[in-house]
Amino acid sequence: MRAVFVVVFITIFAPISFAIQEDGPINSMGSKLNGDSSIGFLDELDGSGVIIAVADTGIDMDHSCFRNSSNDVGSPGEYHRKVVRLNDTIDDWDSQGHQQFKHGTHIAGILACDNLDDNAEINSQSNGSRLVVQDIVGSSGWEVPGVEKLLSEASEYGAVINSWSWGDNTINYTERSGVIDLWTSENPWSLVFVAPGNNAGMMLEPSNAYNVVSVAASDAEKNASMWPSSSRGPDVNDRRGTLVSAPGINVVSAKSDGNIMSMNNGTYAMSGTSVATPMAASFTALLQQLIEDEYGYTPSAPLLRSMLASSAEPITGLAPDSIQGYGRPSLSSFDNGLFVHDSYAVEDWVSIIQSRGGTLDNLLANPWNGSGAAGPFLSENESWKKLLKPVSGEDLEVVLSYNAKPLGFEIDDIRLIVKTSDGRVAVDDQIGSSGYSQLFYQSVYSPLEMNSTNETTVMVRIPHTQLTGVEWVEIEVVANSISNGNANDMLGVNGTKIGFGLTATGVEELQPNTGPAIVMKSG
Repeated sequence: MRAVFVVVFITIFAPISFAIQEDGPINSMGSKLNGDSSIGFLDELDGSGVIIAVADTGIDMDHSCFRNSSNDVGSPGEYHRKVVRLNDTIDDWDSQGHQQFKHGTHIAGILACDNLDDNAEINSQSNGSRLVVQDIVGSSGWEVPGVEKLLSEASEYGAVINSWSWGDNTINYTERSGVIDLWTSENPWSLVFVAPGNNAGMMLEPSNAYNVVSVAASDAEKNASMWPSSSRGPDVNDRRGTLVSAPGINVVSAKSDGNIMSMNNGTYAMSGTSVATPMAASFTALLQQLIEDEYGYTPSAPLLRSMLASSAEPITGLAPDSIQGYGRPSLSSFDNGLFVHDSYAVEDWVSIIQSRGGTLDNLLANPWNGSGAAGPFLSENESWKKLLKPVSGEDLEVVLSYNAKPLGFEIDDIRLIVKTSDGRVAVDDQIGSSGYSQLFYQSVYSPLEMNSTNETTVMVRIPHTQLTGVEWVEIEVVANSISNGNANDMLGVNGTKIGFGLTATGVEELQPNTGPAIVMKSG
């Protein structure tokens, strides 16, 4: 049984930005995370078709990264080159004289810059993506609305990925942290990237929400090191907290000049977790495009989190930890065999959310049973199994991720188990300093009796040297314990079922096709 942690909710104060500016060498952004891949279509990913929501100080739309053409800014909307929605309720520009002036334009450039002035140095790695821009800084400073409003608007315009480089100066799990977890429990197609802060200590809210991606800052070198000032986990609820790391030191991006008709193209460098966060969000746009192009559906937040963790290359050690998370993402991790499964795979996720009312109150009032999705959605004591074949000479890595309900609910205990054809078994997150899971013989080992952590993104990693002669591996996801609500056979915070995303590398499908995975009672 997992422990339940109780933290007192506190009043939410005005948010602070987490970026700082530093002198030093200026690095280009274009390929910091995606690396070199031997699979052709991976190298061609640029975020095309993906919409990213960014809530920040606004955007200098006449910058060459964003304007419609060389001499036309254009109006935000469906046919704009870069900005499909500009929420100007609080402000309508990245305005000179406002608090953190230039911050939002820099962040937006990291997410989606496609420079018209042939300055490829500042093109985003997801330069084919477009933006929902939520300007939350006015003349009186940061005026962040209820985060459920930001997330609802993002979903309305088709954005799964949200990039937030701000938060409050508290380590507590706040009401805002809880609202994020409540929203993402109801809407599995909502993934929030949050900067943890630059205090060299415990991460700040709302990066401590259970279902967000908290991004630590590293340098940009091939043999990366962590930035010492980056905030980190474990969080206040003793979870690892940090999911991944990304370059956040002296990153060049678009510079706002505060003039709405200057047709500018300026650049400058910033450092901090504010920068690392959109770097990771931009990389995730490539993962979203990969799934949409290759599999024909939009990936859920759990699948994207599992892919992020699976893609990550360790920086400070081989095992995931609270400082680096799983490490720094790279597409090259998917070179040698990739399998994904998404319980939430549907043809049109936006219509499902809108049919339920689109707002948090309406989603809670109109729960979803998973109809039309790939499934499975597991009840307590049910499991899902899949047989795969190890790729010779490649390590096997399996990552499971699922959404947690907010603080006050017990964290669901969903276990990941991997069995080999020669009778051995490994269980999630039992990873030693070697970076690998320990294998035991099934005849003397009961994986479900092993202690479970409070993590909801978990891994099994087996070295290729332990897979010689192994004909197949069986991946099993077990709903060991679910905090059941009163909405029987429904998903969400009050439901009795749960879905998941799973990524496996170093594997291939068995031949002949073994057919779809099935749900069964675990015994």
